[in-house]
Amino acid sequence: MNYLLLPLLAVVRLHRKYYFAKNIFYIKKGIVKVSFFSEKKRKEATLSFFSEGDLLVPYKSFFEKLPAKATIIALTDLVFYTIEKDFLDELENEIPALKDLKFQLVLERTYEFIDKIIESAFSFSTKELYISLLKKKPYLKNVSDEEIGLYFGVDRITIQRIKREINQQKK
Repeated sequence: MNYLLLPLLAVVRLHRKYYFAKNIFYIKKGIVKVSFFSEKKRKEATLSFFSEGDLLVPYKSFFEKLPAKATIIALTDLVFYTIEKDFLDELENEIPALKDLKFQLVLERTYEFIDKIIESAFSFSTKELYISLLKKKPYLKNVSDEEIGLYFGVDRITIQRIKREINQQKK
């Protein structure tokens, strides 16, 4: 089968750390996170979130055939399309312009991570970073405080405090 439309229940692992990626995912409905778990520090970090309309590719693993360093986890019920690598390779031979898609995907992810690093480097407070993140990705209002905390490297109580401060400022 070359592509699938799959409904899944929340908290399903779409891709595991150390495995080789064999699929590209187009999210039709739901939210996923890309996370990294450090065995040495026994700590998880959320690297990014994706939602409806996003194309999700564990690109280093998928395109460079390296074992993945992160895990992709569904945070909500999820409906997505998937395209297998072998099928994409066949298409690429028939439609050379698809090679540009690879480059575009790499640029988009690189820009997202650079943007996160720049914001952190300028010592924005977690509150400022949270507000900025919600402006870029408003669907994250539906994600648990714990998941958002993992993204910023803080606990859920800090995120709850920030939410209360924001709500008080609105009044």
